[in-house]
Amino acid sequence: MYFAFVLMICIQTLYLCLQFYHFQWYFIDDLLTLELINKNSLIELYNSLLSGVNVFPPLYFLICYLITNTLCLSENYLVWLNLPAYIFGVYFSYKSFKIVSTPDISILAVTIMCTVKCSVLPYINQVRPYTFYYSLTALLIYLVLRYKKNYCKKYFWSIFITFQLLSQSHYYGFGVGLLVCLPLLFINETLKQKFIKVFIIAGPSLVFNLHFLLNQLEFTYSGDLLKETSFEQIYIVYSSFFHSSIVIFFVITLILIFRFKNLTIFLKIIKFPEFSFFLLLIFPVLISILLFLTNIKGLNFRYFIPCQIGLIGCFVSIYNYANVKKCFNNLNIYLTICIIFTSMWIYRNFSTDFFNSFTELKLPAGLNNSVLKEIKSSKHPIVTNQLSTFLYLKRNNTHSDIYFLRTKQNEILKFPIFSKSLKPLTLNNLEKLNNFYYHFFKIGEYDTINFTPEIWANDNNFYCEKLLFHSNFYELSKF
Repeated sequence: MYFAFVLMICIQTLYLCLQFYHFQWYFIDDLLTLELINKNSLIELYNSLLSGVNVFPPLYFLICYLITNTLCLSENYLVWLNLPAYIFGVYFSYKSFKIVSTPDISILAVTIMCTVKCSVLPYINQVRPYTFYYSLTALLIYLVLRYKKNYCKKYFWSIFITFQLLSQSHYYGFGVGLLVCLPLLFINETLKQKFIKVFIIAGPSLVFNLHFLLNQLEFTYSGDLLKETSFEQIYIVYSSFFHSSIVIFFVITLILIFRFKNLTIFLKIIKFPEFSFFLLLIFPVLISILLFLTNIKGLNFRYFIPCQIGLIGCFVSIYNYANVKKCFNNLNIYLTICIIFTSMWIYRNFSTDFFNSFTELKLPAGLNNSVLKEIKSSKHPIVTNQLSTFLYLKRNNTHSDIYFLRTKQNEILKFPIFSKSLKPLTLNNLEKLNNFYYHFFKIGEYDTINFTPEIWANDNNFYCEKLLFHSNFYELSKF
């Protein structure tokens, strides 16, 4: 069985290495990370984190800053941090499942979790803290389960350190950590001892996170923080998790049916699963209720990536309580199923399109090759309302005169704090340009500015013409 587990890890590692080797800086979140860590000192990095343009705790970006500025390594190495973090997370997911079940069922569950719509894989090719968030959650669950079985000081202090790292990798990591650690209140200790331990674990992170979060929420440019919380979004989050869980349920149930010819064993599936897994599973619902009651926004699937571990852990725990581990003594069944799912994953991912994508030039939304060629050949300044376009053109030196147009006063003040190179162009300064191209593209509400090129041109004696090669590209020139 360990052969199947190692085989899956090796194949996925090869797949990720190919992706990382051909990584391109084009996605807005990656470009924001790059702009954030491109600082001359830790003080500048600290001020940038407080600006609110990037609503995250500081840990991951501090690590990236130290790698690029202290160790003087290329920023292209940053995406490679996700590879050991992913393997680390998968390993401790297996170790957590193993505590509540058998090694064979645990390997089967992890294999299906990683090959049937794994929650973290779509985001592993980003220079963002989502993979760290996933792996630290897996480690924390493992440590809590171990501590419940053996009240050892080393496990408690390991929980303390992991909780701090988790809550500093993502703000929702604080809530995830609290729920995962909640069963510690039910161990055989006095009430005073329990609450002292909870205070020791959660107190430092609460103070630290509040300091950054309250400053960042004064100005938020994130599109996810502008979306309304709805039941449809909650459904999307859970439907993304359930694919692998349904497969695990179906596979194990099918084996039981064929081995026992009846379903009497499922009458035993009435006990609760391990509480930490269950609490992690319901975390999206609890956050949704909190967001609804406080009128705060911030519901996106990638914020709940670790919850898939909770869902799979619940299924594994249920089968453990049903005592099915005594029914699984044929390792060939496990091995065959694991190899089948790994083979299906290989077929689905190592396709012709996957290899062709390496040679494709990836561009931010709103740009295409015709626009890029026109920009490179033009001597006119480029003005854009879209941050990803500005950062991409700036990084790739596509054009020497590229401006980021903003009309809201808070954005004009906050963006230079995030990065000195992000000083927005105002409408007053726009009048000083005799000829320029204006590129407009809207992904979300955060791209909205109070500027219509035709109306502005008419009011300021400019000639405005929409270019044929792109519907959102204008050429403006002074009469």
